[in-house]
Amino acid sequence: MLLLLINSKVAAQNASEYNNLLSINGFGNTVFGKFGPPFPAGSGYNTVMGRLAMTSGAVASNNVALGHSALFNATTGGANTAAGFESCLSIVTGNINAAAGYRSLFGTTYESNVGLGHNAGFSNTSGDNNTAIGKDSDFTNATDVFQTAVGYQALTNQSFMIRMGNTAITDYECQVGLTVTSDKRLKYNISENDVKGLEFILQLRPVTYNFDSKKQTEFLTRDFSKEKQEKYLNHDFSNEFEVVRSGFIAQEVEKSCIVTNYEFDGLHKPSSDKDYYGLSYESFVVPLTKAIKEQQLQLDIIKDEILSSKVNSTLISLDNYRVNDETGLMSVTRRESDLFVKTFGLHFEASTNIGMYGIDGSVIEVKEIKTPTEMENVTFSLTPKSCVIAIVQNGRIIMSQKVN
Repeated sequence: MLLLLINSKVAAQNASEYNNLLSINGFGNTVFGKFGPPFPAGSGYNTVMGRLAMTSGAVASNNVALGHSALFNATTGGANTAAGFESCLSIVTGNINAAAGYRSLFGTTYESNVGLGHNAGFSNTSGDNNTAIGKDSDFTNATDVFQTAVGYQALTNQSFMIRMGNTAITDYECQVGLTVTSDKRLKYNISENDVKGLEFILQLRPVTYNFDSKKQTEFLTRDFSKEKQEKYLNHDFSNEFEVVRSGFIAQEVEKSCIVTNYEFDGLHKPSSDKDYYGLSYESFVVPLTKAIKEQQLQLDIIKDEILSSKVNSTLISLDNYRVNDETGLMSVTRRESDLFVKTFGLHFEASTNIGMYGIDGSVIEVKEIKTPTEMENVTFSLTPKSCVIAIVQNGRIIMSQKVN
């Protein structure tokens, strides 16, 4: 039977006046429970409640153990908080761990881990800076670090990984899109030359498929005991099986990266035999953007070729020519080092070009006109002996003049 001192000054010999249990030493310790720890001198500020909680005692300090066998083996570990049956049971010298729930952080021996929920973080041993929140949320590799598993049976399988929910999840929803840090001040080695466009995109094969979530769960839990693995497999996977998804095959994307010599960060390759392939679909926006720009350049070239063909068929041997009912005028002046084109009263269109073409219809130089002011005065630096100056709007030649 425990004797709780109302007045610490009545403590027996060798008991600190700052402790609330007659049989312990140290300072600032509070113990409630059968077989509580016999703290030696040097230990301090521990709070222990529960049978066999923190029984090893030793010189551990600044710990909180609540529940049967919580922090059972802690000796020199400090600043740990364990609440729940056998929570943080394996910690001996580990520090700064926080566990709440039945057998949460059960196997943890190191430091700076968090486990909240029934069996949360159960499998972790020497890993550090890991967080498991939710019933049976855990880490499949016992020594990995900086992992975060959130949700019922959420499992991570590599260091520096965040996992939201278990393999049964079919929908992930939030109010706004995910924002990725993208500040120029934080970037270096910036280059657009290494981004692959059409040559990479054209290698890809879009497909539809069904995903085997049960097989993924078996893969993640293959090193668990049979009893523990069954706990993760014991639910209906049929909803996930029925979802028809659209996407790519990661191994095929990897092959495309090799063929095009593209270091693409949207492809996740396994870091160990416990890991699997994955794709970050939003990362495909970058090569797709490059591909669209390359394709637009090709279209512009084709457009120029078509325009050149039109000029060749309609302008050769013309002197002064007006295609439509424009009331404006165009004058071309040959100066010492350039040709100066001036227009009067022409209606401006969003798609307007003023071009210089050879007598054979070849394109010499084309000026894209973006404002009405630009259309009034245009200068061509080249001065061939003979050429045709043409004004083109929306793909139609509205006015031209032959220059000798």
